Amino acid sequence: MIALPGSPHGAYRRSDLERKLGSDVVRDALADGTLTLFGRGVLVDARRVVALHTRAAATILLAGPDVALTGYTALAVWAAPPHDRDQSTSCCRTIAA
Repeated sequence: MIALPGSPHGAYRRSDLERKLGSDVVRDALADGTLTLFGRGVLVDARRVVALHTRAAATILLAGPDVALTGYTALAVWAAPPHDRDQSTSCCRTIAA
């Protein structure tokens, strides 16, 4: 098993991994199950493939820089408090860049 470089949620661009580790190492990691293909050009740590944060991070890498998570996925990822259905105002969370 190889040591994967740091990633907040275990999602990687294949091109980044190949540049850091070499294409042979990435190919071997896919073959031995250390990494799994999430989508075109995006790989994930196989131990974390079902984790919501991993799948969300991989989706963002797959879709590109101009995307945002929305709906229940965004709520789950950012751990926003449950919305009080009796109030007409919505809950917002400011995220520092």
